[in-house]
Amino acid sequence: MSSLDIRQFFTAWLEAQSLAFDATFEPWLEGMREHRFEREELLVSAGQASTRIFFLASGLVRLFYTTPEGKERNKAFFGPFDATGAVSAAMTKQPAPFSIEALAPVTAVSVDFAAMLEQVQT
Repeated sequence: MSSLDIRQFFTAWLEAQSLAFDATFEPWLEGMREHRFEREELLVSAGQASTRIFFLASGLVRLFYTTPEGKERNKAFFGPFDATGAVSAAMTKQPAPFSIEALAPVTAVSVDFAAMLEQVQT
């Protein structure tokens, strides 16, 4: 299994958002990590701390809430070149209110939200 070129992927991701890679994004690369998730594997679990934002290179994920009775309610679906994560939880340093599950094998690049925010504010 080959490793994803994070710089190349993130540059392409930015271009898909009509942005260009420049020196501003360079510090983000240092904290970025590649992840691979199998089908039905959780990227984020409800009730647990989640500080990473995921940039999806391939695959499909769903965000869902689980009711106290155990029923699942879909919140959203994301695929390649989307970004996702429990952003509000990362911002407030609270547990994630929902889970994120791979519906197909996923390759993603993640960055720590606090580190990303710190770079934006400097």
